[in-house]
Amino acid sequence: MSVNFGDTLKLIRKSKNMTQLDVANNITTPAFISKIESNSSIPNAEMFYRILCRLHVSPEEFFVVNGIAYKNEDKYFFDNIDKLISSGNLYGLRNLHIEEDKKNCSDDDEKTRKFRKIILNISKSNLQGSGAQIQDVTPVFEYLINVESWGEYELLLYDHIQAALNTENLELLLHACMSKSNEYWLLDDSNQLMARLLLNTAKIFLLRESNEWAEKALASARPFTLKLDVSILSVEYNFLKGAILVKKGLDGRKIIRESIMVLEYFEDEFHVSQFIDYLKQLKLKY
Repeated sequence: MSVNFGDTLKLIRKSKNMTQLDVANNITTPAFISKIESNSSIPNAEMFYRILCRLHVSPEEFFVVNGIAYKNEDKYFFDNIDKLISSGNLYGLRNLHIEEDKKNCSDDDEKTRKFRKIILNISKSNLQGSGAQIQDVTPVFEYLINVESWGEYELLLYDHIQAALNTENLELLLHACMSKSNEYWLLDDSNQLMARLLLNTAKIFLLRESNEWAEKALASARPFTLKLDVSILSVEYNFLKGAILVKKGLDGRKIIRESIMVLEYFEDEFHVSQFIDYLKQLKLKY
């Protein structure tokens, strides 16, 4: 869980024996620094970077202190999960589960350990084709709903449990995602994760015939995909846009075909296969 943005700024400023006037000099006013530290204001991106330069702190260091950037151990875990899922390595997931069981965790780490087991169970169920049950993810869902703000760790939790949520709870977490993670968006590399998880949300809603919410998720993803260079995520955005149009009875097949043609041009057989499989699940012809 991340602490408040202003609390982090105040903590770093005091650790460097600087006054609010020292930080504000030629950037803004001490009064505005005070407002930031009391969590009544948030600086824009330009001012945020200027303040960090004055403090001699990088954005990455700031967000690690804040708790918005996840720790190396968490990064290793989530990266490992994603690699094993993408390669269909059920044996690897089972071994990772065994490794987690062997760890000696302090009471402070007990929640993290519990969440990891839930995510591993969901991942194994999905690879086995049995799906995930809502009771398996309730502790993580309750944590994400109740935590004050979301950082990278919370966003990754959401991304890894969303397929196991019922539609009503997925709607609630999509709203929480957009309202609680705005501080994380200041990070330079936030666009990739935000685009990916919101596109995943749109795909889940579309499979459940919840077209209105699929549109909301896709609209939320748009600002992040626009900031990315041409990538699989920007192609996937257009692909889903076409699929939603078709589901609404409109002409979106041309957009779908063009998206697949882009992947074929770059000889990306893996994602072509994924897109076609998804269309089969939607029972859509293109």
